[in-house]
Amino acid sequence: MRTSVRLSCIAVTAAMTVAVAHAKAAAADPSMYDSGPFFTPHPTVGLQLGNVFSIADSIKGDGLDEQVLRMSGTSLYKVSAVAPGKIELLYAERYDGHSPRTGRSEIRDDGKTLCANGKCRTYTDASGVAFNALLWGTPPATIRVGTTWNVDIPQPWEMGPAAQQKITVISIDPVAHEVTVLREGSGTGFAANETPANQIQRGGKTYSVDLTPGPARWKGYTTFKNGFVESDELVMVRPVIMVSKELGTLHASERTYMLLNAMPADSLSDADVKLPPS
Repeated sequence: MRTSVRLSCIAVTAAMTVAVAHAKAAAADPSMYDSGPFFTPHPTVGLQLGNVFSIADSIKGDGLDEQVLRMSGTSLYKVSAVAPGKIELLYAERYDGHSPRTGRSEIRDDGKTLCANGKCRTYTDASGVAFNALLWGTPPATIRVGTTWNVDIPQPWEMGPAAQQKITVISIDPVAHEVTVLREGSGTGFAANETPANQIQRGGKTYSVDLTPGPARWKGYTTFKNGFVESDELVMVRPVIMVSKELGTLHASERTYMLLNAMPADSLSDADVKLPPS
């Protein structure tokens, strides 16, 4: 018992020593800042957030008609409760061309888990309303312009496969608690919810193909403010090989890009995206 208490005291002392060291480092170097205020959300109940987003994908090459898919929409959020490790939200979202959706959601596990209307999943979207440790990893305790860290994305996500990613701090506004970072990564394999079966067109005719993705590369800037996403843009490119019974083996290139920007919540508070009652 005495040994366990002693070990426990040693662990607490070590943790305090590390925290003090980080604080001293930040104080000694005015260009270095604690990362928490930039990446960790600490919202108050009643806070409303809005964003507008779009994503596009293009495949072209080998005499094919360029295949372009686009999706866009808006989301509105209101913080309904805050607890350790969890933020509860009311949400209303509208994807253009589809009926609005509303409900209740929870952000858990540093953004890695999203629960909507009682159903939880790993949050693999390329962006979102808040910091997501699945894609952004764990930032160092203190940061400055030029700070970097590496992230192992353990599973396929919206725009890429399980992969390695590097994060670099580009700019910091300590007064506004804003930080802009560059993310760049690469990997080979299918993205989340992607399957080999696809359809392409040549000369206006549609053909079924089996698609094999080549090495993917992506890069883009993201700005966080108080742990929430202010702006986010990302471009992914990769070669693809497609096999068709009629056309044989086809070589093409694919480009996917995503944009998400924060919007004043009151600009989205119309009948189309009305929040559910508290």
